[in-house]
Amino acid sequence: MKSQPREISINLAVTLAMSAALAMGLQNAEGVLMTSYQFSGRIDTVTDPSGDWVGLVAPGVPFSGTYTYDPTVPDSVPDNPSIGIYTSADSSFSINVGNWTGATSGDRCEISVYNSIGWDSGFVISAVGFQSSGRSISEMTVGLSRTNGSAFESDALPTVAPSFDVFPYRAFGFQAANYVRIVGTLESLVLTPEPSTLLLWLFSAGFISCLRRSNERCR
Repeated sequence: MKSQPREISINLAVTLAMSAALAMGLQNAEGVLMTSYQFSGRIDTVTDPSGDWVGLVAPGVPFSGTYTYDPTVPDSVPDNPSIGIYTSADSSFSINVGNWTGATSGDRCEISVYNSIGWDSGFVISAVGFQSSGRSISEMTVGLSRTNGSAFESDALPTVAPSFDVFPYRAFGFQAANYVRIVGTLESLVLTPEPSTLLLWLFSAGFISCLRRSNERCR
């Protein structure tokens, strides 16, 4: 019976150590916890005059990808309340569409928040001017938009994924060399749990598990 507090403290220490290790893995070089959007959908049209993408991408094939970024980066156009542009050196943008996989990172990537420019409002993840898996991409975007008023209270980075309910236009697309244009419908956009929330959940689950194991030994 007397060994119970010691067992609990040892298990708790292990849980803390595991949580700390996970936190380090989710941090960038500056110690910032990164955040990710995961998205998916299906390709609608492929314009490929030279046939460069035959066998790689076709109408109807699914696409999926991830955009990871530093949520603490400031707006690069702070004097314009209608547009927020967020670029970080640690961002990364990856996509899998049909039989092609592409990726880029750094300041080629950004999130743009359009807060009622006229009557338009939108949220766009984009990357420009990169080469990946043997293809030259001029622009790749994942975007939501509406034309009947703002969907945001400001041009700040959203802390939750924008709701499809308020954005009737949801698209994915990219342009590549030789006048290639590929367009699809975005069907899912999810902001993964903030790392701090994930760590709290892991710590709580680990602590509860420690208590359960200790209680079972007492029976």
